[in-house]
Amino acid sequence: MKTTFLLLITFISVSCFSQTITKPKIYKGEIFISELSNGVIYFSYQNPNYKTIIDIVSFSTTNKDSAIFLMSEAIRVLEMEKTARNQHIEHKVNGVFLKRYSFWQTRICLSDGNNPDFTASKKQLLKYKKALEEYTYSYQKKSN
Repeated sequence: MKTTFLLLITFISVSCFSQTITKPKIYKGEIFISELSNGVIYFSYQNPNYKTIIDIVSFSTTNKDSAIFLMSEAIRVLEMEKTARNQHIEHKVNGVFLKRYSFWQTRICLSDGNNPDFTASKKQLLKYKKALEEYTYSYQKKSN
């Protein structure tokens, strides 16, 4: 009886303190790109208008393909012809807003429309796109 009780306590304590293994980030740098359990690709970054030391904001896309498409569209907007003064380029891709300001035409702002923008250069966008393309997407839709 005593041995069974000790084994039970040991089992419970080991299971309570076991570690959960999570997938590594798709990209880790000025922005963190990760896959959520439902297949959503999640982009998180430090709020540029932060009020506390840790103030993370984010936007997301529905899957890996839409995230790659988002990066391609952002690159395409950056590659457009230069605009005149006070002519900004705005574009919305799958719920994510892209904006290239006339006074800062080498960078693009990305946002969900509710949070402050994340700004990126073409070089950064190419890194994110490459990381997404090389990432082994784990989410599989369940067929009914």
